[in-house]
Amino acid sequence: MTMDDFEDDAPMTAQRAKRWLTEAEGCAMLELYDRALEMALPVTRTDFLPLESNLLAGEVYREQAQHEKALPHFARALKEKPGGVEATVGYGWCLKRTGRLPEAVQAYEAALKAHPNEALLHYNLACYQSLLGKVPEAFAALDKALAIDETFRRLAVDETDFDPVRNLPDFKKRVPGGKRSRESASSSPSPE
Repeated sequence: MTMDDFEDDAPMTAQRAKRWLTEAEGCAMLELYDRALEMALPVTRTDFLPLESNLLAGEVYREQAQHEKALPHFARALKEKPGGVEATVGYGWCLKRTGRLPEAVQAYEAALKAHPNEALLHYNLACYQSLLGKVPEAFAALDKALAIDETFRRLAVDETDFDPVRNLPDFKKRVPGGKRSRESASSSPSPE
């Protein structure tokens, strides 16, 4: 395969779209984001690989902190695969960073209908509910995440999204040894 395969004006075909997307994925892994977008965006405008191309474009924009540009690509990926975990996480991430937490919550709730046993979705929903001040909802989602995958308890220890609820007794029961208690312990005199 030569660069001519990517730069000529030949019409897009399924085979060509797959090659371009493979090249774009390689560029993204090498953090050559502009080149990755040059390869992925033309594929997003075709009927070939709409899920894969939009996920990739969304992820590249997200890596560049271009959250507004990422959102339509994640939305198209979700249209192709409603409730898709990868697209929901990217979409929610970008919605959070553009000040649209209620929309992120809606996306996670929709995804959980398709994937009720996906701990990551419950965990992120708990984070966003915490930030919105919806304490019972945050704890319910966190409980579900922890019931599915105990490793999220360790993540919650340092998760800043839980700062609004961190000092509540119900959070401390769920996540003992959180960062606030470690910070207080390190500033206390050591026992003799």
